Order: sequence, then structure tokens, then C-alpha cells
Amino acid sequence: MKRRYARSIIIVFISIACNLSLLLAAARAEARPLLRVGIHQFGSDITEDSSGNFHGMETDFMQALGSYAGREVIFVPGTWEECQQRLEAGDIDVLAGRHQDTEASRDHALLAPDDGQGQR
Repeated sequence: MKRRYARSIIIVFISIACNLSLLLAAARAEARPLLRVGIHQFGSDITEDSSGNFHGMETDFMQALGSYAGREVIFVPGTWEECQQRLEAGDIDVLAGRHQDTEASRDHALLAPDDGQGQR
């Protein structure tokens, strides 16, 4: 009888420990900070599937950046002007892609491409 009682108590403690570890893991996943990415180019570079997920080289790069930074990536679609306003207001963290705009180039620093020999 004592063995049965002890075994029941052990099973209850193991079950409580498992549930607590699952709750802690879920809390850590929810607490993961966000990387809000503005996307403005649709078509050949970025496409949206029927589920509302975005695909393309730029979105893949932003997913890799978010993974490296330990952040969950959320894409915020809009026009270039909307994305630029959101970036300035702090509503998004980064813009995917580029847009040739002389007015914007005064506000945002853009690097020249590397020539392959470490020179810009």
C-alpha cells in the first residue's frame, strides 16, 4: 500500500514538473521580441500566398536576420511612402528592399555595393 501511494505521489510530481516546463517554454516563445519589417515591392521579388505569407529573396533574408537576432519577424506591407512614414514613426524597425528616391537618400544612409575586393 505504501509503495502504491509513493508511486502515485511521484507520478503527480513528474506530471506537475512537465506541465510547468511546458508553460515556461510557451512563455519564453511569447516573450520573443519582434522585428517589424516594412515591405513595399510586390511582384517578382516578393510574393504573397493565399495564406497571407510573404515569400522571396528579401523576405528570406529578413527571416534569417530575425533568426540571428532572436526575434520573430512580422512583415508590414505598404507603399514605399507608407513604409517610410512607418519607419520614421517607429512603427517598423527596417525596410526590406530598396527604392531609388533622392529625397529619401538625404534621410537614410545607403552604402555603395562592394566591388568584390573590399572597396566601395
